[in-house]
Amino acid sequence: MNSKKPRPQRHAPSKRSEPLTVRFAAFWNSLNRQFRENQRQQKLRSQRRQRLQSKPAENQRWVGLRRALNFTWLQRRLKRSEQIRNKKRSRTDRGSWSWPRIAETLTTRDAAARVMRNGAAAFLLLTVGTLVISAVPLKITTPNWYLEVLALIGESIPVLVIACVFALLSLTLDSDDRANIAYRNKLLSFSRLGYILALLLLPLQLSCVAWLYGDTFNSNRAQRNSILSTSEALIAGAEQTTSKEQLVVFLRSRNIYISLETIAAAPLGQVQREFISNVMVGQRQQEKALAQNYQSTIFRYAASSLRVFVALTILAAFLRVFQAMVRRSSQQSLTANQPFDEALDQQPNPQPEQSELSFNSDSN
Repeated sequence: MNSKKPRPQRHAPSKRSEPLTVRFAAFWNSLNRQFRENQRQQKLRSQRRQRLQSKPAENQRWVGLRRALNFTWLQRRLKRSEQIRNKKRSRTDRGSWSWPRIAETLTTRDAAARVMRNGAAAFLLLTVGTLVISAVPLKITTPNWYLEVLALIGESIPVLVIACVFALLSLTLDSDDRANIAYRNKLLSFSRLGYILALLLLPLQLSCVAWLYGDTFNSNRAQRNSILSTSEALIAGAEQTTSKEQLVVFLRSRNIYISLETIAAAPLGQVQREFISNVMVGQRQQEKALAQNYQSTIFRYAASSLRVFVALTILAAFLRVFQAMVRRSSQQSLTANQPFDEALDQQPNPQPEQSELSFNSDSN
């Protein structure tokens, strides 16, 4: 095998082998070259500095023309007028509550539509405010409070009907289709919510009536038991007495004042029997009066609850019809122009040849 021998490395000629004069000449040339480059850079810097210093002076010549072309005076004028307009608008907004104004001019129908819509909102707010004021103070633990609130809702049905009629009539008067569509959608959502609330009031009213009847029955039973217990205690205490003095003391302890002289001539047994018979007669009278009062109370509650139930039923039926009318009117408004457009599309376009023939026949 042939063995590879390393090639001898070639060394660069060292600078020390050069003569001293050659090296001094090269150093002098590099120094001159660096000096000229420094002078060139200083010259460029001075030129650039002079150019920058003279540039603003040249720009000042065209400042007026540039401002005129950019209409800076007009922009400043418009900005100042906009600020003044915003200040006037803020002042008018503050005083709009005391003296409201309408900037745009309206037709009579549009003005009537807005008045009807504002009137419907005023009627609704008046009804809600009256209900809130009448419901104070709150008595959540008693059924009478709930029935009173439901009765107030039933009494406010005419006002709600007038508000709904105003809101529905405003749709026929306003000429702005976009405003009509937005108001119709709001009216449809309010009618749906009112119908749901009216339906929920019916079981609430029935549950409150049942609660009231239960409380009335419990109070009547408690009063009757009190009358029976009082009469039985009087009879038992009178029977246990063995002398007239004890009977008089017992009666005075029961807040029944009787003198001993009035019963001195009669025997004790006769006095006890007369007292027991009087107690039983008073018991029967109290029970009869309590039964009559209970019957009249039940009849009054039944009549008032029936009246409120009928009123709430009428309200729910009216809101259901009102919701259907609003939905139907919205559908009609969307499909009102379809037959007319279809009729226009179905009409044939006039042909030029037929028209020319007809014109020639007329001329002949």
